Amino acid sequence: MLAACEPASAMLVVLSDSRADPASLVVVALPFDPAGLPSPPLPPLPEGPRGDSVRLALALHDSAALLDADFQRSRAAANDAARTLLPLDRYTAAYAKGFAAWSETASAAERTREARDRVRRRVAALRERLGDALSSLEAHPPATRPRATADSAARHFDRAIVESALTDGSATLTLPSGAWWIATTGPGGALQLPATTVELQPGARDTLRLRARD
Repeated sequence: MLAACEPASAMLVVLSDSRADPASLVVVALPFDPAGLPSPPLPPLPEGPRGDSVRLALALHDSAALLDADFQRSRAAANDAARTLLPLDRYTAAYAKGFAAWSETASAAERTREARDRVRRRVAALRERLGDALSSLEAHPPATRPRATADSAARHFDRAIVESALTDGSATLTLPSGAWWIATTGPGGALQLPATTVELQPGARDTLRLRARD
């Protein structure tokens, strides 16, 4: 309640269509980029070329997750730009300028989607070839970080992590203005990455839609 009264605070409404177990639906706002947190240790991997292929698959899996996050952000920006064009007269300079901006954003989103899909196909091919050797990919997904690691980092930065449970697909967080990294937690409380970066202005009320990763 006190934070809501602070003029330097902002309200962020997070929407998600996640179908995961409701007990695990928690939105976490981090005051630092969690990509820099150390990855959890992997189980022992096979030696030789087979082990190298597993490591490659893990790295590609992580790259695909990062590309997907970039694509989701670009697609959302393109959709926002398209909505701003709806009330404009198509024969005006303002529409032409807005359409050019939308076209550039949409094209960038499409290029990112194509890059993501290429990486995903490589992972699928490795998965088919390696079979059981890729069990570590499911048991220890690289795009997660232990919550305890994030809590430790927050203490180091002397800034608090803020969280809110998703109820009926929505969670509301009151945060100090500035940059925040928004993630969700999965089973066991692990942070699901990559996080989405938001820049909150004092007194603003923003809405962020997170794509379900389950």
